[in-house]
Amino acid sequence: MARSRGAGPSVETAAVARLRGGDLPYTLRRSGRARRLRVTIDPRRGVIATVPGPRTGEAAARALVEPFLAEREAWIRRHLERQAAAASRARAAGPVRDYRSSPPVCQLERQ
Repeated sequence: MARSRGAGPSVETAAVARLRGGDLPYTLRRSGRARRLRVTIDPRRGVIATVPGPRTGEAAARALVEPFLAEREAWIRRHLERQAAAASRARAAGPVRDYRSSPPVCQLERQ
């Protein structure tokens, strides 16, 4: 019988990395399914650093993550700026209507 890859639920903690370009808030995720250290930039949640092993202590996980973030700081900040610019363009364009669940804006009548 095949073993499950998952070794329990993920544990998430809010953290701040002190980097050259300034403080960088991120979410530290300790995951039983992760195989390697990974950084994800989510448009809504921001920077998420995933570390293998939910049993890894928080201090040990931060010791792994913060140098990793420092190496990739330019890439991370560039992508955060792009996402912020895209969000401001979307806000400037106005609200988005979900055409599937909204009533029609105009109705045509037969003559």
